[in-house]
Amino acid sequence: GNRIHLTELFASVANVDLDAKDWEITEKSQGVACPIVSEAGKDSILVHVGASDLAKTLSADKWRAVVEGLLSKTQSNIILVGGKDEAEIAERIANVSTERKPLNFVGRTTISEVFEIVRGARLVIGGDSAPVQMASMTNTRVLNLSFPMVSCWETGSRSTGSRILRMESEDTFSADEIVREAVSLVTGSSQFLPVLRVPERNVPYVESRPGPQSFEWSLMQALYMGAQFPEPQNEMFYLAAQRLQEVNFLALEQLKTLKKRPTDQTAASILDRVDEVMDTIVKLLPEAGILVRWFRVERSRLGPMPVAELVTATKLLHVRLGDIVSLYVPTGERNDDLGLDQI
Repeated sequence: GNRIHLTELFASVANVDLDAKDWEITEKSQGVACPIVSEAGKDSILVHVGASDLAKTLSADKWRAVVEGLLSKTQSNIILVGGKDEAEIAERIANVSTERKPLNFVGRTTISEVFEIVRGARLVIGGDSAPVQMASMTNTRVLNLSFPMVSCWETGSRSTGSRILRMESEDTFSADEIVREAVSLVTGSSQFLPVLRVPERNVPYVESRPGPQSFEWSLMQALYMGAQFPEPQNEMFYLAAQRLQEVNFLALEQLKTLKKRPTDQTAASILDRVDEVMDTIVKLLPEAGILVRWFRVERSRLGPMPVAELVTATKLLHVRLGDIVSLYVPTGERNDDLGLDQI
């Protein structure tokens, strides 16, 4: 069958070459005031519960299981969107057993508002539907659940970093497997399932199967799901952990100073450069990437708070990072004075 995206076919007929910027919505269309977006907050996970045909999406029960998994495995707000005719299905999906609940905006949004929610989301999950296409225009990552009724090659997501999960039926993958794939997208980790990857907006899809990356996935499970921390398969990971411990110790020293002297500009300046140092470590030792991504995801959840509280919360996060990297640093080279009593 055809493996060329419809946009490329239309561009060919029109005799034009598409540029990545051609996917972006115009400036005039941006910045719509949206109280619902404020309620949802940034970095949410948007779930589109419907489709033009029920054969293009999951059942209400399967969606509910996916939403429960997302609520359990992430700290992001889970946003449900859809049309007014999908409100009844959405109520069933929103009736989850978890303590946290999804925000149900189904039937409450205009097209412009959905655009803004998609733009602010960390991830969009859905079948072959309008929000998935909107995400291509805002370059928001998508986990596209594609069913046989449509050709994902022709109409799938075009946003960079997205993945298309081809499903013969909703039973092809369990809710847990879909959740795991979504979590790996949110955390920037390697895939768990066979997918089509979207390398860039105007680059053909890449068929990709999970390789022997059990350490990376096991580490992600340990970081996000409370599993046991695995043994590295690459000796360079130990060096990466040691370098992260060194910069983490430096950050804790500056936070200790800021707790005593909140206006200390030298400590604040050094602390501001910690991200740059971490980026350098990842560039030299890519094995450190998953730990740095985890740290930044957790830090992004701290939210606005008084300076003194932010310093304390940031210290606790650095202590947690120190505890993790110390698992992979030889005893004689650890900074064992990173305990809470020392900061």
